[in-house]
Amino acid sequence: MSKYLPMTPKVSYSVLRQLLEAGRWKEADQETALLMLKIADKLAEKYLTEEDIKNLPAEDLCIINRLWIDYSKAHFGLSIQKDIFQNLGGTAVYNEFIWKKFCDSVGWRNQGKWLYYNQLNFNLKAPRGHLPQLGCLGEGHWGSRLRQWSSLICRPEL
Repeated sequence: MSKYLPMTPKVSYSVLRQLLEAGRWKEADQETALLMLKIADKLAEKYLTEEDIKNLPAEDLCIINRLWIDYSKAHFGLSIQKDIFQNLGGTAVYNEFIWKKFCDSVGWRNQGKWLYYNQLNFNLKAPRGHLPQLGCLGEGHWGSRLRQWSSLICRPEL
């Protein structure tokens, strides 16, 4: 990945790149969520709706994804999550059973229970696709955020 990242008028990716390069996965996850909120002009709301996600520029999503892929050696990233999700039969149409299988697969659930953010595994020993987690998607608990997540990882550019 080039050390010179494009900048949109709203965001710079240099902090995210530095965090990923240093293997500071939790901070990188938090920075990713912050960047997405900035891009969508939703800092005040602190979460993204399905509509917000549909309107995120493809270029920004591709940059974020590429940084995660490159610095984790394809262990983390939105497109990694998309591949796992689709291999389990997932589509843009919400299916609770498939979502639970996906969340079990990437380690967001354990023994049928949703994990809290502080219970996630922020290192490369985490299951493939574990990050980014992006707590900015939707309001409330995990189950209520899955529709937003589906909107994101089913984007064609990922």
